[in-house]
Amino acid sequence: MVVIQIRGRLFLQRIGVRLALLASLLALSGCQKKTETAPIIPNQEVQTVLLSQYPMAVSVSPTGEHLLLKTRHLHDFEIFVVDRASQKVMASDRSSDTQLSLTWRPDGKAIAFQESRGGNREFALFLFELESGKRRRLNAPLTRSAAPPLRWSPTGDRLAYFQTSESTDGKILVLDMVNESLPPRAVNSLALAGDFIWSPNGQQIAAVSAADNGTVVVVNLETSDRRTFVVSAGGKIRHLAWAPNGRSILLSARRNGDEYYQLFELELEPSRLTQRATHGGDVSSPLWLPKGESFIYHLNQDGNLLPQLGFRDGSPSRMLGFTSGVNQVQTVTPDGNAAFMLAKPTAIPPSLYEINLAVLGDKLPRVPRSARQHQTVCHCGTSWPGW
Repeated sequence: MVVIQIRGRLFLQRIGVRLALLASLLALSGCQKKTETAPIIPNQEVQTVLLSQYPMAVSVSPTGEHLLLKTRHLHDFEIFVVDRASQKVMASDRSSDTQLSLTWRPDGKAIAFQESRGGNREFALFLFELESGKRRRLNAPLTRSAAPPLRWSPTGDRLAYFQTSESTDGKILVLDMVNESLPPRAVNSLALAGDFIWSPNGQQIAAVSAADNGTVVVVNLETSDRRTFVVSAGGKIRHLAWAPNGRSILLSARRNGDEYYQLFELELEPSRLTQRATHGGDVSSPLWLPKGESFIYHLNQDGNLLPQLGFRDGSPSRMLGFTSGVNQVQTVTPDGNAAFMLAKPTAIPPSLYEINLAVLGDKLPRVPRSARQHQTVCHCGTSWPGW
């Protein structure tokens, strides 16, 4: 396992200077008379130190070449993209409104995100292009929540997102990113609490039915054909992942009467449901490896989120990374040789890790119990509302 390091020495020096300044100010405050009762209000410089010294690793580009970071300054928020090879900042964007739902385009050359002006909870879509280093607002209807994901089609020519409503059902709007003047295509009657995904050929979308949260709906955007697949009537489906060959969908579902969400594979033609993993905890966020023979999913157990490597042939699953804390595998490289995991192990700051998947079996790399020899992407001591 490799820990990605970005400008570590320079960054630590900057923190050292700022912490020294902060320590000096605190020392001076300690010299006040004990009878002093007026509160000491930090000046702007101290506030800037406290807010700006912790950039957060957000994600890695689909190809693994670029790293997306985000930080909060005193009055605004900044996202910046770093090239892993040169360790140089390629592009950055600052805004008084926090950038949410940050989602890489498949080619790694642009990032879509949502923003609400002044926190009015009316979220607009933006596109941040690395080559120009500029953002532009997309011609798309507003939505009332940034919680549901943004989803690019596999070729990046279309972008889909949930338009939320006051009820529990909503619709997916599909934007044509080649001809942005075209009105968005709507896919209705879908559960806002469920996931949605693109098919590998970019012609279909699978989502969760609003009428029955235990049912998968597959909509062909070319023909408007709509098919339903009942996983568990009255149950709940949470996350979806379409197989690379397009023939099946991995999903985390809680069937009627079950205590936990488990992992299933839904084969589409002919329709067949197979349970792929059973655990004493909730299963979430599956991802296929490119060959379609194995997959990654996450187990929520005793307050820990633990990535697991599973196999279609029924071989026992294997845990990836730390044995405790919150660990989320975000993406797998196109060749399937590496996965990137955002991890917050117990008592260790959040970091972004690269996991070598080229070697499977008992020799699969893990993070050792003591991670002191690893250097983090950034020193992350806090997070902020709306992150």
